[in-house]
Amino acid sequence: MRYTHVIWDFNGTIVNDVEAGIKSENVLLARRGMPLIEDVDYYRSIFTFPIVDYYKKLGHDFTRDPYEKLSVEWTEQYAIFSREAKLNEGVTELLDWFRARGCRQIVLSASERGILLAQLRDLGVLDRFDEVLGLDNIEAYSKLDLAREWLAREKPGPMLLLGDTEHDYETARLLGADCILLTLGHQSRATLERLGVPVLDSFAEVRNIIDN
Repeated sequence: MRYTHVIWDFNGTIVNDVEAGIKSENVLLARRGMPLIEDVDYYRSIFTFPIVDYYKKLGHDFTRDPYEKLSVEWTEQYAIFSREAKLNEGVTELLDWFRARGCRQIVLSASERGILLAQLRDLGVLDRFDEVLGLDNIEAYSKLDLAREWLAREKPGPMLLLGDTEHDYETARLLGADCILLTLGHQSRATLERLGVPVLDSFAEVRNIIDN
């Protein structure tokens, strides 16, 4: 195993919460008489980081609804809809595969840390991680500062980052980590393939790439 550390994104990578995200946002849009997100493909084509830019694409007017207010409202809805979200297929098996090879495994997420810990616990995988890194707020601007602080503190060996968005790719570059992106989450394959890293449809394929 050439990696000492595996960095996992959470939303869309560990947990299949795309539908929860869409349903949560559609509540906000419906309350304001705005066009709804009609399907997953459209959602994945416009989703981006920071989330404030995604909200702009949807047409939110921050002079009427400050982003901070929308964040609170969205989080309230997500707490309801995310109860139905499950682990992506193959996550547990890959976690165990890396653990058997002596890798330290870290969750690095733009989610608020308390919410993140609760979800990992409810999904039954919290004890499989050596460290859980999340934000101290619900506004999901970026996880680059978290990554930078962790890198300075941990001084890790060779790293692999598993994610599902351009922001995960940016985070991997900051860390100096290899990056594999999954099509299971919040951005389209077309978006991910522009980044020049492996883009896979399943976690089983991750093992094949690393073994080869």
